[in-house]
Amino acid sequence: MLPTIQSFVSKAVLPLGLPKPSLGSLVKALTLSGAPRTAALNAVPGLTPVIQAAAQKGYDGALVTIYRYMYHAVIAFGLWSIIAACALRPMDHLLTNRVPKRTGHNSREIGSSPRRCR
Repeated sequence: MLPTIQSFVSKAVLPLGLPKPSLGSLVKALTLSGAPRTAALNAVPGLTPVIQAAAQKGYDGALVTIYRYMYHAVIAFGLWSIIAACALRPMDHLLTNRVPKRTGHNSREIGSSPRRCR
């Protein structure tokens, strides 16, 4: 995810004159939120309001691309799960209130001695 964000942001801000060494700190600052983001953006050397706006636009474009791939994957898994659910055999005859076997029991009822752990 970070290489995609870095490529989009670098294409947006490097032509505007942001120093190349400041690119890493700018990308890290864009991934933060709230007061830490503001502090990190103020600490980026060479950042102007025009460059910051272009960086935000590049960051938004990167997120759109990332989420597009994610939603395509979710759609594929959703379709496969619907197809698998449609291919199941009917199970209505198994959904009854009758329990065919007793799962919990007392060892004295069966007539055997209780097992002891060694």
